[in-house]
Amino acid sequence: MAFTLTIAEGKGAGQRLEFTSGRVTIGRNAGSDVVLGDAGVSRNHARIEQHAGAWLLADNGSANGTELNGHTIALPQLLQAGDCIGVGPIVLRFGTGRLQLFARLSSRVRIAAFAGAVVLLAGLAVWATRSREPLPGLACPETVAIDPETASYSFGHGDADVECGKSVAFGFNAPARSRVLFRYQAAHIDSTSELELRVNGKHLGWAPVRGEAQVLALPAGALADQGRAVVTFTQSEKGKPWSVGKVRVESFAITQGDFKAASAAFERGRRKLDERRIAPRNLFDAWKNFIEARSETEGLAVNPAFQGELAQLIQDCERDLNNECGRLLFAAARLERYGQEEKAQQTYREALLYFPGDDVSGCRKKAQGNLAPLQAGVGQE
Repeated sequence: MAFTLTIAEGKGAGQRLEFTSGRVTIGRNAGSDVVLGDAGVSRNHARIEQHAGAWLLADNGSANGTELNGHTIALPQLLQAGDCIGVGPIVLRFGTGRLQLFARLSSRVRIAAFAGAVVLLAGLAVWATRSREPLPGLACPETVAIDPETASYSFGHGDADVECGKSVAFGFNAPARSRVLFRYQAAHIDSTSELELRVNGKHLGWAPVRGEAQVLALPAGALADQGRAVVTFTQSEKGKPWSVGKVRVESFAITQGDFKAASAAFERGRRKLDERRIAPRNLFDAWKNFIEARSETEGLAVNPAFQGELAQLIQDCERDLNNECGRLLFAAARLERYGQEEKAQQTYREALLYFPGDDVSGCRKKAQGNLAPLQAGVGQE
């Protein structure tokens, strides 16, 4: 199944690109299928993928976002012939149909677009105001295998990418003797509706549906033979819109904890948190120490008040790390939009100082994805 992209706005306007592969990447990175050399385009900006006979447009966490017919997308969106895709100041028009007989032998395209802002034509407002039809749900598999792409989709009934009716099951493997954290976000649920949580068929509780990121710690012994686990979300009432997305799993080997080491890590974390304004990385270091303290309490009879305070501190740090990431990436994107590439690169390097390692916000990877190749390793531990 082939599709075409025609440059509607920007350098090379009118050029028509043809593709036959099931996945096409768009970005400033030289390894992209469509390379857009503009400061307003992220290195790994967006992608077009084929699913169930249809084409979907997805943003790859780009700094400036990806637009479809003038609207910034948060989730993958169905593409139709004539749709306009905004990637920074570049606009691509999507088309379908047979490839011409003398199509290019390679779909890898190199577009050298000049850096700087592009003045959009007045006619752009016509398609920018077109309403967007909701994405019809894709078929829901019996069990959704969790992989890095799972976080890009929402599963559920109603306003969701993948239509799952009443329930959806997520399957994964983890070492049998391990502590497993199941991260997700449930949203778009009527205030009177609930989602039941089951692990390997056993009732665990009711899922919070506040539209915020949640962490489910699987109970000890929840993993089946070979470390297999299936987490199922089931709607208690039919017909209500609901969705579950941003799903990922973390596992940690269970070892006998050390309360002395936990207390030391906890105190280090508090000091780093108190000194978060002194050094860029102190908030990240505080979070890492609190995570270490939690790990050291595994298998120990710990005061519930201590556990509660530790859990709250971890949650607060993760929230503040997300906010800090958003602030830095927004500032860099704004600089890129105004053609201040060097200052933007400096801000991305600053982000690496705030995030010397990986955390729940994924900020380090996002910043590295927008750095020039020779700068991508700056600030790495």
